[in-house]
Amino acid sequence: MSGMCLGLDYFVRRLLAMAVVVWLTSLACST
Repeated sequence: MSGMCLGLDYFVRRLLAMAVVVWLTSLACST
């Protein structure tokens, strides 16, 4: 069970990192 939770945590962190990168790029392109 802990392995699944760790995998989910890693997936969420990767998703958040990707969202931040996309947000920053769109912010840079809009200026």
